[in-house]
Amino acid sequence: MRKILFSFVLILLLPLASLRAQEFGIQASVMDYMTVTLMDSVTLSLLDEDSTLLYTFHSEKYGKWNFHDIKVRPGKYILRFSRKGYRDEYLNRTFRYVKYRKTYEDLGYIYMKRQYKETVLDQVVVRPTQIKMYFRGDTLVYNADAFNLPEGSMLDQLVQMLPGTCIDEQGQIFVNGKKVSSLMLNGNDFFRGNPRIALDNLPSYTVKDIKVYERQSDRELALGIQKGGQEYPLVMDVNLKKQYRIGWIGNVEGGVGTDGHYVGRGFLMRFSDQSRVALYADANDVNEDYTYRSDGQWNENSRDDGLMKTVKGGVDILVNDKYKKFTVEGNAQGTMLDVDREEQLSSTEFLAGGNVYKRQSSASNDKDASLNTAFNVSWTPRTGIYVKVSPFLNYRYFKDASGLLSADFSRTI
Repeated sequence: MRKILFSFVLILLLPLASLRAQEFGIQASVMDYMTVTLMDSVTLSLLDEDSTLLYTFHSEKYGKWNFHDIKVRPGKYILRFSRKGYRDEYLNRTFRYVKYRKTYEDLGYIYMKRQYKETVLDQVVVRPTQIKMYFRGDTLVYNADAFNLPEGSMLDQLVQMLPGTCIDEQGQIFVNGKKVSSLMLNGNDFFRGNPRIALDNLPSYTVKDIKVYERQSDRELALGIQKGGQEYPLVMDVNLKKQYRIGWIGNVEGGVGTDGHYVGRGFLMRFSDQSRVALYADANDVNEDYTYRSDGQWNENSRDDGLMKTVKGGVDILVNDKYKKFTVEGNAQGTMLDVDREEQLSSTEFLAGGNVYKRQSSASNDKDASLNTAFNVSWTPRTGIYVKVSPFLNYRYFKDASGLLSADFSRTI
């Protein structure tokens, strides 16, 4: 009886010993997510369903596999791959041992991402990307808000940032190599023939967009004449933002040097949808019409043969009715230039009978004053009828006074 009982217990223990001997193999390779290279110093932790740590393994530093010949008992596990400087990666796996059929599982490649340091910012302003330019039919439109400009920038700096646009030293504007014949403000001419007034005095922050297109004459527009195949003058139309379409704009600039030279200018404009009145003045004795170039740098002297004093001023007026059937527009500009030149010359002629020493002194003064006015009064009572009167006045005064003194000496004095 004892032998039978012992044999029965032995038979029960044999399957249990066999079960405990069953182990499941795991293989895996861990790689960097960005560089796709094998990583070392990785730790594999096996946790049960309650996240209790059961096993811990460390990867091999070299070799085809980071983890191989790892033996665990079959069952459900949570696999956690860890490495310093990287985010933990988790996998849920159930390992089932099938004798002679499945004794290990290859997990393949495990990709780990770096753990970047987080920085908390006090305030972040997110601005969407804006389209800088686009075509609306035959009109090229520049979105002013899409260009980043320093605070206090004027219209000239905005225009120079427009793709394909440049301004020469005289203030003339070119778009894709073609000269802009007229700079307009809200669809109306502004200081016709002298765009520098608007370029140097209109703040860039007031501009909504800038349109470039070929414009028919006022007569053709009033008579309803359709555009033909011919080429029309190119214009640049500056459109102000809604909040700046009615109001005042003004700026003043001035300076005096230690040597007594001075510069100063001012601009004031009152405008609305039906009217505009602008005044400007400029005075300096640094040989320049304006105090700075269109790129924001100070001008170099445009004259190197004397001292020029400049005084300029002007007014621009626009008045029209709500439907623009009646329009009065025009401007007046006055300029006074006073140029002084002095020259001293010394020379020596080397002769056999004795040297001759020449001395020469010259001085001149030019005074140039001009007044130019141009006004347009137009009336379009109905389509097909267009009446326009264009009075103008041009006046110029010029005076030149000069003197020359020359002498020859037989010896230096």
